[in-house]
Amino acid sequence: GILNNKIPVWQVPLYKAVYQSAKLVIAVSEALATILKDKFGVSKCTVLPNFINVERFQYYDSKKSNSRFISVGDLIECKRFDIQIKAISELIKQGYLDVKLSIVGDGSLRNKLEKLTSALGLNKNITFTGPLTSKAVSQAMQAADFLLLSSDFETFGIVLIEALACGLPVISTKCQGPIDIVKEEVGILVEKNNILDMVNAMKKLLDTPSLFDRSKIRQYAVSKYSSTVIVKQLEQLYQEAIDS
Repeated sequence: GILNNKIPVWQVPLYKAVYQSAKLVIAVSEALATILKDKFGVSKCTVLPNFINVERFQYYDSKKSNSRFISVGDLIECKRFDIQIKAISELIKQGYLDVKLSIVGDGSLRNKLEKLTSALGLNKNITFTGPLTSKAVSQAMQAADFLLLSSDFETFGIVLIEALACGLPVISTKCQGPIDIVKEEVGILVEKNNILDMVNAMKKLLDTPSLFDRSKIRQYAVSKYSSTVIVKQLEQLYQEAIDS
């Protein structure tokens, strides 16, 4: 609730008291750190990202179809899966008839999103898998070519680093946390709530298979988001807090 300003007003002083009394405050993104400083008066906030199991989310150098997008998340309003569905519709109108999208997850909007998919005649292009285990998500990512994220806000964006570890180029909206993750060598950032921007980014990936080096995307993810790297930094931060 911090990034989307959903914390009840009466709770704000409690948050302030907790944060300001802490020896160490860690935020998973620059966007979250900025809010903690501006709204809760945190004088010093260390940014340290989340980590993933890079052994589970592996990259396999197999032949890609270059037409399969995947998206993972709760099917709720702020995730804006409708943007992705409408983008697929627009791509097909422009002649990208083989484009596919696999939507992984479940939530209150699933029925509405499935109806939108049917209404646009996209049942052959878009599949809803429902919720999957972490292992199954990794396998689905390994079978895909690219990952989409279209949220209005994300504190971090764990699915992005999971996809990067699988060697997938990503497209994400500029929704706070992902701005730290999606650098030009691994993906494309687009404006929020902008179907045209999403479509143009998707076309760029579809038209230029060699635009990104998938093995280097994997290396980027492992070097920045593996448990080995992050836990070591966490241990150092905790030790410094204990010693101070």
